[in-house]
Amino acid sequence: MIFNTLSKTRTASLGMMLLLALLIPTVAQALTVTPNDPHFDTQYYIGMTQVDQAWGYSVGSPDVVIAVIDSGVDLDHPDLKDNIWINQDEIADNGRDDDNNGYIDDVYGWNFVDNNNDPNPQFKNYSTEGVSHGTLVAGVIAGSGNNGLGIAGISWRSKIMALRALNSIGEGYTGDAAQAIRYAVKEGADIINLSFVGRSNTTELQEAIKYAYQQGIVIVAAVGNDALGTLSTSDGGDLDTVPVYPACYRDTQDDWVIGVGAVDKNKSKADFSNFGLTCLDINAPGVDMVSTQTMNPKLGEPFNAAYSGLWNGTSFAAPQVSGLAALIKSFNGNYSNKQIAAIIADTADSLTPKILISL
Repeated sequence: MIFNTLSKTRTASLGMMLLLALLIPTVAQALTVTPNDPHFDTQYYIGMTQVDQAWGYSVGSPDVVIAVIDSGVDLDHPDLKDNIWINQDEIADNGRDDDNNGYIDDVYGWNFVDNNNDPNPQFKNYSTEGVSHGTLVAGVIAGSGNNGLGIAGISWRSKIMALRALNSIGEGYTGDAAQAIRYAVKEGADIINLSFVGRSNTTELQEAIKYAYQQGIVIVAAVGNDALGTLSTSDGGDLDTVPVYPACYRDTQDDWVIGVGAVDKNKSKADFSNFGLTCLDINAPGVDMVSTQTMNPKLGEPFNAAYSGLWNGTSFAAPQVSGLAALIKSFNGNYSNKQIAAIIADTADSLTPKILISL
């Protein structure tokens, strides 16, 4: 079983780098772009990572698709609905597998938990965090920018492929995640965001990750939130001692996954973020995040609101890197997954590592 990184109060990582600016051509400096989204002033991380400068060159392309493998995405959310991926080869509600991909009526993705074509969050046996998690992640990546609503995603115009592999309390099985990854590859995703962690190293998930990487997909994963209150390396937090998956999948030659930890508003390691040299590739802000929330007004608070905060976790650091990868791909569609990962690493700021004291 795998568990996603949901907690409002946990995030951390001893990463060596902080996500900073990206593809700024040497010929000229773009003007900083400020969208008209009313909650943009809460998105402090945009300025910290200098994404607003990158927007001077690209705000994302609808040709770039990010698969969000999570607890479901609210397809009708006002800040997401225009950026939802649609399977153009499938005819809605005709009860047929028109594109012969093994999934009937998968116009908007697939629900691997319930094995049906509805990847929306499901309000049964749910927690507030779990049922909103995938929608929150999607908003950070590709909430529609400059539309006068809510927030601006990192890549305003890119498409979200909604794939539900975690249930509504934020738990799931590696087999479902592996199937979702293979679906994303088959249906042409450019980037896969995995904001969940687990300690089980299964062949099925490993092979799916390897396959996606070999097909040129950028794979981004949270590194987890186990470091808060850690007294020794055996308690968790140190990924060099206790690895987590899928963030730690790689072989001796290639790093298949961009593992993302979290920093706070002062660019210091967040207390909860896992750390280590082996699996952690980059850090991004992961504290006090505001994003798109799953809506269900019939249930009242908090689901009658379209946005919520203040969320903490590597779950919310990872989608910033996925959104950044989408921006880079939008800027130059010929970049490979290796080139995109290199650009992200090479344009990052170095962090001064903290020392872990073991008892």
